[in-house]
Amino acid sequence: MRSYTLYRITATIQFVLFFFITILAFDWAVDPILVLVLTFMNDATTIALSVDRTLISMQPDKWQIGQISLLAVCMGGLLAGEALAFFLVARYAFDVPDGELEGIMYLHLSMAANFIILSTRLPAPMYKQAPSWQLAIAIILAQIGAFTIAKTGALSDSMYVVASSLLLRCICCFT
Repeated sequence: MRSYTLYRITATIQFVLFFFITILAFDWAVDPILVLVLTFMNDATTIALSVDRTLISMQPDKWQIGQISLLAVCMGGLLAGEALAFFLVARYAFDVPDGELEGIMYLHLSMAANFIILSTRLPAPMYKQAPSWQLAIAIILAQIGAFTIAKTGALSDSMYVVASSLLLRCICCFT
């Protein structure tokens, strides 16, 4: 439960800070459907955390809300800063057009969020205990989906209606 809480708070802070800064400071925003797909795919991968095999504590865990909150704010802030630096380099150093930049940043944020899961699931390094096959497959499929969306522009204006209806159908199936 600690890893899920840490992941969720960290990812939320990263997304909110990044989008807040890019909208206010640079007047640049990602298409809202990409934000929906990003959060939906990341939530789908967190479902696999329920079957993940991690080291189990022999004693009940004591919730350390202050420690979790501080760690999540630090990690989320650092990841938002890193995403912002990535955005600035792509936009100003490489002059990436806004349409391509949207796909690049979508892929970057999706990858970062999925790797947060791997870095917060254990208090020890990841190589101490590999994730369950379900979690590994969920992350791999999410990355393949994110890469496909970013590379093909599958959620561009022409696919907006189709993607919206598919997303709504998926949400209705899971609720």
